[in-house]
Amino acid sequence: FDCDGVLWYGGKQIGSAFRNIEALEALGKKVFFVTNSSKITREEMAAKLTNGEFGYKNLKMDHLYPSASLASLFLKQNMPDCKKVWVIGSDSLKEELQLMDKDAEEFPEYDATGINSAQIDQIELDPEVGAVVQGMDPQVNHAKLAITSLYLQQEGVMWITTNEDPYGVSETGLRTPGNGQYVA
Repeated sequence: FDCDGVLWYGGKQIGSAFRNIEALEALGKKVFFVTNSSKITREEMAAKLTNGEFGYKNLKMDHLYPSASLASLFLKQNMPDCKKVWVIGSDSLKEELQLMDKDAEEFPEYDATGINSAQIDQIELDPEVGAVVQGMDPQVNHAKLAITSLYLQQEGVMWITTNEDPYGVSETGLRTPGNGQYVA
């Protein structure tokens, strides 16, 4: 089951979603939970599923698949020699990558001040970075996008995006820029 917008909306359950899931499990069906949100780890997803609002009782960690975990698993299976990745995304995405022994590279000195073309020409990219993993980043800025583009221009660097949603939705239903806006 997709979670965001199907089982829950923000912190609220949609309809009788979990009662229906438990009925399917009573029939012997296996249930998996997926979300293309990279702003949640497996641990955070487990906590949300079992909290008072949802109260899910049959939790199996290996049935939880937020996109941050899937990106990490993809790297582990398809690029086992890749130890360093450039990450544009949330702390949850970085945490999931680190759980798979991936060193999540970032350049925080550019986050607050921006970057200009003279600085771009001076950046020394880490030659060990083998992939760019991009998820929704609530602190995205020109500097992060510029450095991401530099890595993507390096031969052999793979680009992995957690989703290409053109927009996200706030708790009240307002649309906000999604990861797809930055992927484009």
